[in-house]
Amino acid sequence: MFSNNRKNFTQKMGNSVAILFSGNVTHHPNSMKEIFRSNSNFYYLTGLDEVGYLAVITPNNYTLFAPAPDPHISLWERKMPSLSEIKEQSGADEVIDIKEFNTNKLEKFFLGRETLYYGIGCDSNIDKIVLDTLTRLRRRSSQLIPYSIWDLNDAMQQLRIIKSPDEIARIHRAVQVTVEAYKAVFSHAKPGCFEYELEATLHHTYMKNGCKDAFPPIVGAGANATTLHYNDNNMQIHDGDLVLVDSGAEFQHYCADVSRTWPVNGKFSDAQKNIYSHLLHVQKNIIEQIKPGVVIDEWVNKIDLMLTECIIDLGFIKGDAAQLVEEKKHKKYYPHSFGHWLGLDVHDVGNTFYRGKSRVFEPGMVLTVEPGLYIAANDENVPAEFRGMGLRIEDDILVTDEGHDVLTKDIPKEMDFFENL
Repeated sequence: MFSNNRKNFTQKMGNSVAILFSGNVTHHPNSMKEIFRSNSNFYYLTGLDEVGYLAVITPNNYTLFAPAPDPHISLWERKMPSLSEIKEQSGADEVIDIKEFNTNKLEKFFLGRETLYYGIGCDSNIDKIVLDTLTRLRRRSSQLIPYSIWDLNDAMQQLRIIKSPDEIARIHRAVQVTVEAYKAVFSHAKPGCFEYELEATLHHTYMKNGCKDAFPPIVGAGANATTLHYNDNNMQIHDGDLVLVDSGAEFQHYCADVSRTWPVNGKFSDAQKNIYSHLLHVQKNIIEQIKPGVVIDEWVNKIDLMLTECIIDLGFIKGDAAQLVEEKKHKKYYPHSFGHWLGLDVHDVGNTFYRGKSRVFEPGMVLTVEPGLYIAANDENVPAEFRGMGLRIEDDILVTDEGHDVLTKDIPKEMDFFENL
């Protein structure tokens, strides 16, 4: 998988050199626990989840700079492989002690190259060595050297936005575990329980299946759900509350991301049923339109229009839907976008527009579709029965040759299911 990723990258990079840093470790402030996740571009090209590694890649060479084993770190924090073990594991042409990463070592990778792919700001010490090497070569070398530094993310998004079969298999596994977690949460949620109990249920299910949280879970009951990224998760859930859960498992660096909203007592009130049925209708409709060749910007515009028509129908605002969208009046109740790309990161790389043109859906793309409506508790412009409600329905979608596959279809979202729990 990772050797293929490097092959695809080097085929696109031309006569260039790329430098990628895995990242530094941080520690939880109240414990000795290390907090680390390898930079996603680094992981995509190397498959390594190790602290303080540097990869230098050219069309015909893959070299790693890595820390040699430190007895103190091995005793207190984590086992460190030897340089020879790293070479065997990584498939690198050469593995060099990171202490030897300096201008002299770096020069040979720059000579004869037209462009450098590098993300300035990843580490101040590395930045200095890279820039000093370029400055030094420009002053004294007659050979071709990089005279431009290109954003690595721009190059990588073109590769990462289309998932390989191996990547899709990992996302499938993350989804499977997320399905199990949500079913456990549905069983556990009762009036009187606390938001953190549902968070614990999610976390337990992920951990026992060899996964972890792809991001801190959102468990918002009642008006807490109107805060989009609420994660205090410390309030008691009361009879009559809607509860919004937004969570997903991460399996071998690949993520799932799902949202469900339901009445904790198993009975939608008339107002809850009204707004939920509108939102579910919109979500199903926009998912059905996903297929190869659809212009994504036009698809997004349809979502905005449909949700605005929904908001008008619910009586939150008045006017012509198209005009209200142009004036962005709908954003008061739908402040986020349609969703996001999904993969190595929960909000994976990729923009709707690339080099001035809207993308179209292509097989292998994975995205979330997550329309939501959020009504502040003090919003006197809407009928009182809707105030303090926050709802979001989110699924993970794979674009296929024939159309699409709702990867998270086994997590129920129909009202009948929640009323028969």
